Amino acid sequence: MRILVATSTQKSAEGLMTILKDMGDALFSFALSSSACRQMVFDSEYDVVLINHPLSDEDSLSLATMIQNTLNIPVVFLIREDGSHLSLTLQKEGFITVPKPILRPILYQALSLSRTIRVRTLELEKKIHRLERKIEETKLISRAKCLLIEKEKLSEWEAHKKIERRSMDMRITLSDASMEVINKYRED
Repeated sequence: MRILVATSTQKSAEGLMTILKDMGDALFSFALSSSACRQMVFDSEYDVVLINHPLSDEDSLSLATMIQNTLNIPVVFLIREDGSHLSLTLQKEGFITVPKPILRPILYQALSLSRTIRVRTLELEKKIHRLERKIEETKLISRAKCLLIEKEKLSEWEAHKKIERRSMDMRITLSDASMEVINKYRED
């Protein structure tokens, strides 16, 4: 697991490293400012971002929102429980919170949960991408069938069979066979 830790001081980074070093397979990078964190999430791939709230140079909520919404990386906040409603606000925004002072089992569980969220999110993104490609392929085939129906006066079934036959005869995908039909009638 690759974890980016955003914290304000070198001292807090060292303290967090002491707590996190026993996590086994985790690899850590530290950002000592919001701007460094922002740059690092775009330069490298991380599974989780851990923000030691507050950060000195930027509102950590806006940074976390950008990371989670733009890059789909789960964000865990370390926050001092001082009676404010910050923890509840962060949780409503979809962030995991861990109270300070930090208890290792709770932090490890939050990071493990975040890793699970990341894995599931990546799987869903792959499924979405496959479905989007399938939709585009279906649109392409439909466009080619419409052209065959219009130009060659075929039925929908005949147009589909003609595209399938072309695909099999030429050993190309249905999308490629459809593109050939579209390009043929685009020139006309």
